[in-house]
Amino acid sequence: MEPADAEPPHRRRILIVDDEPMMRVIMRRALTADGFELEEAVDGRAALDTFMQDPARYLMVIVDLMMPRVRGDEAARQMRARDEQVHIIAVSGFPPELDADARRAIDHFLPKPFRPDELRELVLGVLHAA
Repeated sequence: MEPADAEPPHRRRILIVDDEPMMRVIMRRALTADGFELEEAVDGRAALDTFMQDPARYLMVIVDLMMPRVRGDEAARQMRARDEQVHIIAVSGFPPELDADARRAIDHFLPKPFRPDELRELVLGVLHAA
Protein backbone atom coordinates (compact mmCIF):
# COMPACT_ATOMS: atom_id res chain seq x y z
CA MET A 1 0.00 0.00 0.00
CA GLU A 2 1.40 3.41 -1.00
CA PRO A 3 1.61 6.01 1.79
CA ALA A 4 -0.93 8.17 -0.02
CA ASP A 5 -3.52 5.39 0.32
CA ALA A 6 -3.74 6.12 4.04
CA GLU A 7 -4.93 9.67 3.39
CA PRO A 8 -8.65 10.43 3.58
CA PRO A 9 -10.26 10.71 0.13
CA HIS A 10 -10.65 14.48 0.44
CA ARG A 11 -6.89 14.78 1.00
CA ARG A 12 -5.51 12.97 -2.06
CA ARG A 13 -5.23 16.00 -4.28
CA ILE A 14 -1.94 17.65 -5.18
CA LEU A 15 -1.82 21.16 -6.59
CA ILE A 16 1.12 21.66 -8.96
CA VAL A 17 2.00 25.28 -9.64
CA ASP A 18 4.47 26.44 -12.27
CA ASP A 19 4.36 29.06 -15.00
CA GLU A 20 6.34 26.77 -17.34
CA PRO A 21 4.01 24.30 -19.10
CA MET A 22 6.78 21.69 -19.52
CA MET A 23 7.48 21.69 -15.77
CA ARG A 24 3.80 20.98 -15.10
CA VAL A 25 3.99 18.09 -17.60
CA ILE A 26 7.07 16.69 -15.80
CA MET A 27 5.35 16.95 -12.42
CA ARG A 28 2.18 15.33 -13.73
CA ARG A 29 4.15 12.43 -15.25
CA ALA A 30 6.03 11.94 -11.99
CA LEU A 31 2.88 11.67 -9.88
CA THR A 32 0.10 10.25 -12.06
CA ALA A 33 0.92 6.57 -11.48
CA ASP A 34 0.56 6.87 -7.70
CA GLY A 35 -3.15 7.58 -7.76
CA PHE A 36 -3.05 11.21 -6.75
CA GLU A 37 -5.63 13.60 -8.12
CA LEU A 38 -3.66 16.42 -9.70
CA GLU A 39 -4.68 20.01 -10.30
CA GLU A 40 -2.59 22.65 -12.01
CA ALA A 41 -2.19 26.39 -11.66
CA VAL A 42 -0.16 28.58 -13.99
CA ASP A 43 0.97 31.19 -11.47
CA GLY A 44 0.81 32.11 -7.80
CA ARG A 45 -2.42 34.09 -8.08
CA ALA A 46 -4.23 31.20 -9.78
CA ALA A 47 -2.82 28.80 -7.17
CA LEU A 48 -4.14 30.92 -4.31
CA ASP A 49 -7.54 31.29 -5.94
CA THR A 50 -7.78 27.51 -6.38
CA PHE A 51 -6.36 26.55 -2.98
CA MET A 52 -8.38 29.03 -0.92
CA GLN A 53 -11.69 27.69 -2.27
CA ASP A 54 -11.23 24.48 -0.24
CA PRO A 55 -7.81 24.08 1.44
CA ALA A 56 -8.82 20.84 3.19
CA ARG A 57 -8.98 18.94 -0.09
CA TYR A 58 -5.24 19.32 -0.76
CA LEU A 59 -2.70 16.87 0.52
CA MET A 60 0.21 18.78 -0.97
CA VAL A 61 1.20 21.79 -3.03
CA ILE A 62 4.28 21.76 -5.26
CA VAL A 63 5.05 25.36 -6.11
CA ASP A 64 7.66 27.12 -8.22
CA LEU A 65 9.16 30.02 -6.29
CA MET A 66 9.67 32.40 -9.23
CA MET A 67 6.36 33.11 -10.97
CA PRO A 68 4.41 36.10 -12.25
CA ARG A 69 1.57 37.82 -10.40
CA VAL A 70 2.27 36.23 -7.00
CA ARG A 71 5.63 34.62 -6.25
CA GLY A 72 5.62 31.05 -4.99
CA ASP A 73 7.03 31.95 -1.57
CA GLU A 74 4.19 34.42 -0.99
CA ALA A 75 1.63 31.86 -2.16
CA ALA A 76 3.15 29.27 0.20
CA ARG A 77 2.98 31.73 3.10
CA GLN A 78 -0.71 32.40 2.49
CA MET A 79 -1.53 28.72 2.02
CA ARG A 80 0.28 27.77 5.23
CA ALA A 81 -1.59 30.49 7.13
CA ARG A 82 -4.85 28.95 5.92
CA ASP A 83 -3.92 25.26 6.42
CA GLU A 84 -1.08 24.20 8.69
CA GLN A 85 -1.32 20.54 7.66
CA VAL A 86 -0.83 20.82 3.90
CA HIS A 87 2.61 19.71 2.72
CA ILE A 88 4.40 22.34 0.63
CA ILE A 89 7.32 21.54 -1.64
CA ALA A 90 9.03 24.46 -3.37
CA VAL A 91 10.92 24.07 -6.63
CA SER A 92 13.12 26.60 -8.39
CA GLY A 93 16.14 26.90 -10.60
CA PHE A 94 17.04 30.22 -9.00
CA PRO A 95 15.60 30.32 -5.50
CA PRO A 96 15.18 33.82 -4.08
CA GLU A 97 16.26 34.80 -0.61
CA LEU A 98 13.39 33.72 1.61
CA ASP A 99 12.31 35.49 4.76
CA ALA A 100 11.62 33.54 7.95
CA ASP A 101 7.88 33.27 7.29
CA ALA A 102 8.46 31.78 3.84
CA ARG A 103 11.03 29.31 5.18
CA ARG A 104 8.53 28.16 7.81
CA ALA A 105 5.78 27.79 5.20
CA ILE A 106 7.86 25.55 2.91
CA ASP A 107 8.48 21.99 4.08
CA HIS A 108 10.98 20.92 1.39
CA PHE A 109 12.91 22.37 -1.51
CA LEU A 110 13.81 20.60 -4.77
CA PRO A 111 16.16 22.44 -7.15
CA LYS A 112 15.40 22.56 -10.86
CA PRO A 113 16.13 20.85 -13.07
CA PHE A 114 15.00 17.61 -11.47
CA ARG A 115 14.11 14.21 -12.84
CA PRO A 116 10.51 12.98 -12.46
CA ASP A 117 11.69 10.13 -10.23
CA GLU A 118 13.38 12.63 -7.88
CA LEU A 119 10.10 14.47 -7.41
CA ARG A 120 8.16 11.23 -6.97
CA GLU A 121 10.61 9.95 -4.35
CA LEU A 122 10.45 13.22 -2.44
CA VAL A 123 6.64 13.30 -2.47
CA LEU A 124 6.32 9.69 -1.33
CA GLY A 125 9.04 10.19 1.29
CA VAL A 126 7.28 13.24 2.71
CA LEU A 127 3.98 11.38 2.89
CA HIS A 128 5.58 8.29 4.41
CA ALA A 129 7.24 10.38 7.13
CA ALA A 130 4.01 12.23 7.96
